[in-house]
Amino acid sequence: MKIKPLRDFVLIEPIKKETTKSGLYIEDSTDHTTGIVKAVGEDVSLEKGDTVLYNTFISNSACLIEKQIVLKEEDIVAIIK
Repeated sequence: MKIKPLRDFVLIEPIKKETTKSGLYIEDSTDHTTGIVKAVGEDVSLEKGDTVLYNTFISNSACLIEKQIVLKEEDIVAIIK
């Protein structure tokens, strides 16, 4: 499935968190997580391939599609270089 975000939305693929041997996630204590930008809407200043830090507690307009997240650009905190 190909997804093209509209307006100020961004498609993010979360970077997998570290897991234990039994498969449990090792959670850090922050309210942010990292991901890779896979597609952007026409009103977004990010580029495909950017690594970003985004809020874990995202807005109501976000949705999860096949292990990727569509969220508003305002939920992205920083670009990681």
